[in-house]
Amino acid sequence: MPGSGPDQVDQLRLCARTLEISEYELFQRAYSAWHGHPPPLPELELRFHDYLSRAELPAWVRHFCRQYLQANPEALSRQQADTAQARRAGWLALGLIMLSVGLALLL
Repeated sequence: MPGSGPDQVDQLRLCARTLEISEYELFQRAYSAWHGHPPPLPELELRFHDYLSRAELPAWVRHFCRQYLQANPEALSRQQADTAQARRAGWLALGLIMLSVGLALLL
């Protein structure tokens, strides 16, 4: 039974983003690395559909992402930095909105 979970889906997305490939291409690479040959299109599409509809990841995708992230710990550091930067940008935007509303009320 394929496994799933938010952490595993986040790992998949981080892997794909760091490798600069689509999630679909990551499925292709993971299958090839696990089985030693390119994936048959019907199976790949079925597994990718399971991921899109139910966030279920096959063992070979989870394994590929886990190995990649262990071999490239800077990917996790980069993700944490991006998250912190996005959080700061969100607070800045909120502050600017509040300032604009405050000024509009004064005028």
